[in-house]
Amino acid sequence: MNQVYHHITQQLDDSSDPRIGVSYKSAWQGLTDQIGFTTIQLNGEAHIYTSDIDQWIAGAVFLHDNASTGKLQNNLVQIHARYRRVIPMSKQAHQTLHVQMGAGIRMGGYNLDPNDLWFGRQFDIANNTINTNLSSGESTIIESTNYWSVLLSASGTYTFGKSHKIYLGISGANLNAPNISLLNSTEVLPRSYFGTLQISSVLNKQIMQDIQLAYQHIGNLQNILAAYRMHFNMNAEDSNVYVGLGTRLGNGIDRWQLNSMAFLFGINFSPFSIEFNYERSLSPFSQGSNGGSTFELALAYRIRSN
Repeated sequence: MNQVYHHITQQLDDSSDPRIGVSYKSAWQGLTDQIGFTTIQLNGEAHIYTSDIDQWIAGAVFLHDNASTGKLQNNLVQIHARYRRVIPMSKQAHQTLHVQMGAGIRMGGYNLDPNDLWFGRQFDIANNTINTNLSSGESTIIESTNYWSVLLSASGTYTFGKSHKIYLGISGANLNAPNISLLNSTEVLPRSYFGTLQISSVLNKQIMQDIQLAYQHIGNLQNILAAYRMHFNMNAEDSNVYVGLGTRLGNGIDRWQLNSMAFLFGINFSPFSIEFNYERSLSPFSQGSNGGSTFELALAYRIRSN
């Protein structure tokens, strides 16, 4: 299955602000210059209830994932809710803890024309070439199949002093191990687990930095993304630009290996934000864990809470 699908935001957003957003992602096959998949995602969140110390937030995600080589489409609708609470720790030391828990349901469906499918599995290792006579692995999918899956998420953000913040989040998808029907059998979508650790600090009035470790475990595939970003404040309030670099490690055939490098760029000019990410595979065999080289552009409009 298309691993790009698993790259949509698995961690329910830690922000408390209502928002709407759209993102576009293209994933190249690691062995050719052809675009393998294109993904369009619409998302939004709104407050159900809010007070001085807690909030109930509901949201939805709509995703269309299309293979340009072949006719595989993945359409997905997700609805979720999360509870967020602020726990003051110490006013003198400016210590605050934000905790939240969330749950969601995904309803997805695959549509398929099994002609001319290729998802990187037709690579002849012995001859170092692409052999279209090899099975792509997807030709056994029936023309249409639907499924639903369960998501759970929990996170905490600890702020101390006026310039330091630590975020830790965990989540899981496909926790009910949903089935998809094939022509001759039934397969189980693998449970997927995700974890994120981010440490942020303010260097001065103009510059902030953060370090992030993001872990993904999808079936028998695992990878870790390590990224560093610097944020530069602009003259306008709540406006900044960030640039960053990242690297992804993944479990290969017999060992962990360096899969890809990533360039990160974003502009926040309240209430709008733009993010641009480009990730380049360093090995043709790394596409199994991170979808090959990817380009992503995301736009969001965020309503600031008072």
